[in-house]
Amino acid sequence: MSWGKLSDPKMYGAEEYFITSLVVFIIIVMVKHLIYHTIYYWWYRTGRLYIPMKLNNLLTGKSLPQRLYEFSKNARGDSEIVSVTLNVIEAYCENKEFALTIGTKKGDLLENVCTERKPKNALVLHSICGYVVLRILRSSPDCHVYVVEPDEEKSVFTQKLVALVGKQTQVTVIQKNPEEIIPKLEAEYDIRKLDFIFMTSTAPQAPYYHKVLKQFEESELYHKGSESQQTVILADKVIHFEEGEFLKLVRYSKDYTTEYHQMPLEYSPDDIVDGMEKATYVG
Repeated sequence: MSWGKLSDPKMYGAEEYFITSLVVFIIIVMVKHLIYHTIYYWWYRTGRLYIPMKLNNLLTGKSLPQRLYEFSKNARGDSEIVSVTLNVIEAYCENKEFALTIGTKKGDLLENVCTERKPKNALVLHSICGYVVLRILRSSPDCHVYVVEPDEEKSVFTQKLVALVGKQTQVTVIQKNPEEIIPKLEAEYDIRKLDFIFMTSTAPQAPYYHKVLKQFEESELYHKGSESQQTVILADKVIHFEEGEFLKLVRYSKDYTTEYHQMPLEYSPDDIVDGMEKATYVG
């Protein structure tokens, strides 16, 4: 087939009509995406221009974790360096580029839970560039945080961010999949019991919380004692990323008490609904 035929309708056959229809369809989808997602949703509703992360990676030659880390190096402070760095990250995500870092409202809830539980150790599933780790360390200065992050680049920049605020001795980054390492935490990292567990996800419609919850239940990592020593789990994006199986497991089990906290997805309008589930093991 000659592409010259496309300019002459008299020469059209089934193949030319198919190609022309396909091109028109692609153009319509691109225009719709530009109008709705870029102009309406991000520019009109949130006041910032949206550039897809992969396109931003291509244009800048840097990944999102790297961009966040380099922007965080602008933080200045002494004893409040953690707070200053958190403010810098939040400003970046609010004004420059959307990132799934849980944000200020969810971050405040996370710190409230940690302040109440006073964990000596915590496990974070997926680092999301280290933001959650700094939130835990600010609310629980004596806590040691174990971060399970399968992505090599996110692991590297989480370690760099933690070193930037001088907390590297309190953080252990484990570059493995959660389902692979959870059964080995005691043997390989000498973790006997976990005070606090934070779960988050980085991909929509890829639920995994219920799988790791089963692994925790089969392990000896839960505290079984007085109320002040119970293991607390805080799960993020249980609505936005459809963690229905996890919600059913904790809500209908006599081994947990649960609290649901509904709030918007980070750095998004109020009608973009998300939620966090706090589950305390009482079994």
